[in-house]
Amino acid sequence: MRKRVEELVRKVKNLLHNTYEGELQCLELIDSLQRLGVGYHFEEEIDKRLREIHHHNGKFKGNDLQAVALKFRLFRQHGYNVTSDVFSKYKDDEGKFKSNLVNNVRGLLSLYEACFLSTHEEIQKHHLQNLSDNDMHWSYLCIGESQGQEQDII
Repeated sequence: MRKRVEELVRKVKNLLHNTYEGELQCLELIDSLQRLGVGYHFEEEIDKRLREIHHHNGKFKGNDLQAVALKFRLFRQHGYNVTSDVFSKYKDDEGKFKSNLVNNVRGLLSLYEACFLSTHEEIQKHHLQNLSDNDMHWSYLCIGESQGQEQDII
C-alpha cells in the first residue's frame, strides 16, 4: 500500500511540474489537491507553480469570474499580495455586481469562497457582504431556474 501511495504522489508531482500548460488547469489541480486534504504532500511543487504563475502572469486577464476568483483565493491563501480590485470589472456603474452574474453558478461560488480572504475594507468596498444576502441570493443557485422551476440544492 505504501508503495502505491508513493507512486501516486510521484505521478501528481509530475502533473504539477510538466503537464498543465494552461494556468486555469493548474490552479484547478492545486485547488483540488488542497480540497482533498493531500496538498501537504505537494507543498513545494504548489509553491513553485504559484510563484511561476505570479511571476509570468500575475495579472488577472479575461472575464471568467471563476478563474479570477480562484486565482485571487489561491494567491491570497499562499501569501501573495493581490488587490481585490480584480473584481471591479464585474460591477456596474453603481458599484453593485452585475445582474448577469446570477447565471454563473461556478463563478459566484468561487467569488463567495474568495471573499473569505478579503479584508473588512475590501468587503465593504466591493459589497461582498451582499453576496450571500441580497444581490446574489442563494435561490439563484437553483438548477431548474432557467426552465421556470426552482429546485432546492441540498
